Amino acid sequence: MKKTIINRALIALIFAFTTISSHATTGLGTWVGYGLSADNANRFRCQNKTNAGGSCSQGGLAFGGDLWLFGLDNPLLLGLGAAYFSVLSGHIPAATAGATPSFVRRPSVEQTMKTGYIPIVAQLKYHMPALPIFVGGMIGYSIESSSMTQGTTVVDVQTSGDGAFTIGGFLAYQYKLTQFMSIDAGARVYLIFDMATIAQFIPFVGATFTF
Repeated sequence: MKKTIINRALIALIFAFTTISSHATTGLGTWVGYGLSADNANRFRCQNKTNAGGSCSQGGLAFGGDLWLFGLDNPLLLGLGAAYFSVLSGHIPAATAGATPSFVRRPSVEQTMKTGYIPIVAQLKYHMPALPIFVGGMIGYSIESSSMTQGTTVVDVQTSGDGAFTIGGFLAYQYKLTQFMSIDAGARVYLIFDMATIAQFIPFVGATFTF
């Protein structure tokens, strides 16, 4: 009797695995874009560098990749994603005697600062059945990656091991080139809850490969 129950349980597990596998959709995605920062924290930091006689920009190059592991159903996919985007890039030239007003406090040597984040997230993607559009959500952690140089010397490089809680979402139009490859164009939004909330809006283009 016990052996019969075990055999039936094994058959049920095999059937369940086969059913899930028949709906499985694995794939890889890659994308590149330009991030637009929309937070007061980096706006304030940029203003300080500008006040010191330098230049500063928020946002910058962004890129990432997606791994779609399996589907709960045909239009609904689960996966993982990783990305990098710049949130701030600043430059302050070295002070030159008599060349700048006395109220501009420039450092004695040239300084360059860069700050970015590396989000690693779990993702859920939903393909709209009647439209070539997909939407999705993300949740995970982001690692800050920053550097500072004075002249030609790197004086500070930081990649924090502590994660900052991150959520986000995306919306894109998908054009299928073949059964296994498509071109995507859309936008991503990341919210990183670090010491201050970092908000990043990223228009992007990319490609998705399914198999």
